Amino acid sequence: MVQGQIRLGKISLPRLPTAPTGAIPLGNFSGNGVQLPGLRDQPISIDSGVPTYSYALDSLTMSGNNIMRVNTTNARINFYVRGNITMSGNSQIKNVCTGCTSYGGTNLGNPARFSIYGKPDDGDTSYDQEFTLNGGATPSNVFIYAPDARMGINGGSSSPDIYGAVWVKEWNGSNSNNADISVPNNMRSLLRLEGFNVDNLITVYRTSANTRWQRRSQEP
Repeated sequence: MVQGQIRLGKISLPRLPTAPTGAIPLGNFSGNGVQLPGLRDQPISIDSGVPTYSYALDSLTMSGNNIMRVNTTNARINFYVRGNITMSGNSQIKNVCTGCTSYGGTNLGNPARFSIYGKPDDGDTSYDQEFTLNGGATPSNVFIYAPDARMGINGGSSSPDIYGAVWVKEWNGSNSNNADISVPNNMRSLLRLEGFNVDNLITVYRTSANTRWQRRSQEP
């Protein structure tokens, strides 16, 4: 189900951020029991008093009851992922913010302060990354921008599975009709306040749980 307008056609997306020099390497990461930023982690920059922590991942794989926490109470956290993201079981990435009540629940963080960036689009018609959520896995409050990735949710719904926004090349990796992505009405403003240029976008859409997928061709 889509609340609002649907537009078909190419839009001008913002430039994809790339991992800055000094990004903290995490390799093939599972994240179980980890809280970021770590005590010894150093921010890449500090803007308006808010530090930005950047992490470079070869891949992210979480399963079972694994839980990773990212604390955005006083920080921005960016993941730059070169490979695939696979979450299964009841694994979770929790974006936490002490005292916050405006982002889908109590002590849940601003989705514009936790970003996951994938590979840049290489210009062909195929995808080069896969971001997959299986079972009851959920990445919580997050902004995902992966212009060369295919994404899907198999299982769900954690009501919502994602609170934030997802920009990917394909949404074709799902066999579930319970996928639930809740886009805040003010997502554009949240991204802008965190320094992400979204002024060229047509609009930001809010969606609830889909009731049916149907593929249609685009007229020239």
